[in-house]
Amino acid sequence: MRGAVVGLVALVTLNTGVGVAAQDPLRLELRAAIDQTVLGAALRWTDHGHTLTATAGSARADRRQQVPADGTYRIGSITKAFVATVVLQLADEGRLGLDEPLRRYLPDALPPAYRLVTVRELLQHTSGVPDYRPEVMADAESALRDRWRQWRPAELVAIATAHPPLAEPGAALSYANTNYVLLGLLIRQVTGRSWAQEVTDRLIRPLGLVQTTVPETDPRLPGHHAHGYATVDRGLVDITDISMTAIDAAGSIISTPSDVDRFFAALLGGRLLSPTTLADMLRPFPGTLGGVAGYGLGVMTLQLPDTCGGTTLYGHGGGTFGFAGLVMASADGSRRLVVSFNTTRFDEAASPLPKLLAITDAAFCGRS
Repeated sequence: MRGAVVGLVALVTLNTGVGVAAQDPLRLELRAAIDQTVLGAALRWTDHGHTLTATAGSARADRRQQVPADGTYRIGSITKAFVATVVLQLADEGRLGLDEPLRRYLPDALPPAYRLVTVRELLQHTSGVPDYRPEVMADAESALRDRWRQWRPAELVAIATAHPPLAEPGAALSYANTNYVLLGLLIRQVTGRSWAQEVTDRLIRPLGLVQTTVPETDPRLPGHHAHGYATVDRGLVDITDISMTAIDAAGSIISTPSDVDRFFAALLGGRLLSPTTLADMLRPFPGTLGGVAGYGLGVMTLQLPDTCGGTTLYGHGGGTFGFAGLVMASADGSRRLVVSFNTTRFDEAASPLPKLLAITDAAFCGRS
């Protein structure tokens, strides 16, 4: 199967309502993304009502199969924008305070060393709470070993908080999936319903996101989709179906490029939050994550270079077992990009981020 990956030739198909000049940079970058770690890709680009869709590579490693243009995929940490929107809606409704300590709502969720952490700091990744992910299904072998394990959110939090705080609350950006697992618990405490139910009833159903689901304990990836893989010593292992309980509210949603696009169009279009709360959500904390992206309340910010207008994009990236992607949009939502990859590796060394950023640059700056 490894040889089949090496032999893949990028095949790009386009369905577009925009001019050829707008297609070329995207086609070039999408083709360039296909290699031994990115098997296939799907892209959706909207520019003031005109939409282009494109695919490249293969949906499978064992045979050539066209990537579905709007197939389901595991959106990973793009989930955080959905969860943050629900938390901010609850704040708009007066049911929780962003600057209240989490212990007001969940007295026993965090040990004493974390007693000052607020809801806002969890949303913003400035809580100082460590990430549990380096110890939970962080590499291919451990992911396969625990593939069907059902993790409880409290287990994941306990793994993280067995370590001391990374910093004082509110002092620095430090991306941690633990923050959003805690926000999932907060949603249940405040509403009496799971975060999955609240995301479904508040966002998925009202927006008509008919192919978006929260799998909870179901390991299957439904619908027409590409396949994701893990690389181990014996070769590639199809890891498309896997328990997402280890990711929970930090990244387990399943969606499609068109549904992700519709959600961000509604969010940035002001349909989901009050104007004040949306502005708060989009305002990044000083500094960047990895020197690349800023972070607001569940939304990443990306600064375009001066040669491309110097404007700020809003969205989120995501990567999980066998899949990776990115959504970025202009502040008013009139220009939006969604990219999904099916991959052979999900470790940091094989991060597809540079490829995703190159595609973003080609879309918003019109160059390859």
